[in-house]
Amino acid sequence: MELKTCEYCGTAYDARLRQCPLCGRTAAGPAAPAEPERTSPVPEKSAQSAPAERPAPGRRLRQDAGAPKAARGYAGKRLRTASAPQPSDAQSAPGEAVYAIPKWMMTVLCVILGAAVLGGALLAFSRLGWSPLYRESALEAPVQPAEPAQPEPEQATVQQPAEPAQPDENRYMNEEDQKHDQTPEPEQNESSVSCTSLTLSAPTVTFEEAGRFFNITFTRTPDDCTEPVAFSSSDETVATVSEQGKIIAVNAGSAVITAQCGEQTAQCLVTCDFAYVGTGAAEGDPAELALNKDDLTFMNAGEQYTLSVTGAPDGAKITWQSSDESIVTVSENGVLTAKGKGTATVKAAVDDSELTCIVRCNFEDRSGEGECTISNSDVTMGVKGETFQISLRDANGDKITGLLWVSSDLSVCSVDGTGVVKAEGNGTAYVSTTYNGVTYQCIVRCNIK
Repeated sequence: MELKTCEYCGTAYDARLRQCPLCGRTAAGPAAPAEPERTSPVPEKSAQSAPAERPAPGRRLRQDAGAPKAARGYAGKRLRTASAPQPSDAQSAPGEAVYAIPKWMMTVLCVILGAAVLGGALLAFSRLGWSPLYRESALEAPVQPAEPAQPEPEQATVQQPAEPAQPDENRYMNEEDQKHDQTPEPEQNESSVSCTSLTLSAPTVTFEEAGRFFNITFTRTPDDCTEPVAFSSSDETVATVSEQGKIIAVNAGSAVITAQCGEQTAQCLVTCDFAYVGTGAAEGDPAELALNKDDLTFMNAGEQYTLSVTGAPDGAKITWQSSDESIVTVSENGVLTAKGKGTATVKAAVDDSELTCIVRCNFEDRSGEGECTISNSDVTMGVKGETFQISLRDANGDKITGLLWVSSDLSVCSVDGTGVVKAEGNGTAYVSTTYNGVTYQCIVRCNIK
């Protein structure tokens, strides 16, 4: 509703009225007639009613004490009139806000807003750790702040160039020669089981051609033994053996294959009964022929040894002959076999040259109980690195194992724990062992040229 203020009495009234309802003056003219006495409104009885007569303007009356004051800005006093009806809540009095909010609604809104602010403050304090409950729990169980982990400096990794693929070694090999990848097995907590007995499938092996092979097997007790079996050759120039027990003939001669499992050992005598495979002499150089042994002693009937000729040209024909086959025999490949007591000579004819080896068969009488026999009592070797097997047998002819063999001069010959004697240099030495308080020895002569 638009209001305007009277310039004379300062009363605010409806702008649609032409004159002030209090003083009866208009905004641009003389004073309006005096305001009639206010009375209670009377409902209209008919649609057409006569307009009320406007009273003539008059002078202001003195306002009695207790009468309502005039509107703001009015300097004079209002006329004393009858009490006017108070405007209802639906109709706003002149000068008041039309859309004012009720007090009860304002109270409710204030309560809701206050509760929301209080709840938000409590939530913020609890998140920041300022809550009294949080402080009590922190005092009961103080938590040590975790130290931040120090990042380790990264080490620069240098990429190595990829190595070219190596050719497969197993591509052109037999199945028994292939080297299988041995991946380490996880260690077991169970205690290891030691080997108590070890035997080989063959005590002796004879080859008649270089390159031949024989797969030797072993048997050990107990069956759940955990110790590995290792094979070795006393002379790899004669015969070699693989980790799986494959023996390959290399050249003429004799060698001992030893299998070892823990403290137990087993041996196999390998004889290569074929012509010596030499490199031959160069053209224009004189060939120097020699036997691998020129003096040999046998202590037991049936004992064998292979003679070979060094320095023979390739394809040379070698003829062997024994002076007394009742004492020793020789095959066409130079394999000697002891037959009886005595001394004989074995000759090797190469083209126009002839080589001789002295063979002694000293078979001792073993009729007495408790007596032992050494396999060799006098041996002569002429090539450095040459080997032979020495052993000790009891009265029944059984081989005695676990003996300690000793050489009197290691610069002349050496001997290992299995009795393999090896020529080291010129001279004479003794190889001996002691069994049941009796010492047995063999004379070793090394005439290396």
